[in-house]
Parts: sequence; C-alpha cells; structure tokens
Amino acid sequence: MRPDAFRVAQAIADVTAAEIAPHFGKLEKEAVRHKSSATDLVTRVDEAAEAALKKALSALAPGAGFVGEEAAAADPSIVAALSGEGAFWIVDPLDGT
Repeated sequence: MRPDAFRVAQAIADVTAAEIAPHFGKLEKEAVRHKSSATDLVTRVDEAAEAALKKALSALAPGAGFVGEEAAAADPSIVAALSGEGAFWIVDPLDGT
C-alpha cells in the first residue's frame, strides 16, 4: 500500500507542530544527553518526535517497517529490518541537535 503523499506531509507537519516547534529555542540542558560520544547528542524532543512519527506514519501504511535514528542507536539490530522485503519508513527527526 502506498499512502497518499498529502496525508504523509500532513502527518509530518502535525508532528512537527506538536512535538518539535514548541521546543525551538527553549530546550533545557537536562533535555539533552550524549549517545555514543560528546558530539553525538539526543534530546527528549528527538525521541518524542520519532515516537509520534512512528505512530502517525504506521497508521498511514499499516505493516510497513519503521527505522528511526534514536531507536536504531539504542538497538542496532533494528537496521537489519531494512534487508527484508516490503515498505519501510526511515526517519531522522530534526530538532536542531
């Protein structure tokens, strides 16, 4: 199943408005942590946006795989899903880190 491009764009815009935009320029230090190095940062906003995008995009294409930057960083085996057949969402939410 191929979801309608407008519905995908609307879902991304909705998640951006709800999860990313409210934090622009207002992120507290406590909301930022290091992943693999001092220059590899992740924020609560990254994680929340990825979770919201997974939910929204999965609703538009049930059964499609989902590989997100933060989930893959926590569990690299998730990337192995890309070797399978079928559709996949590959997501790297942008919040400025």
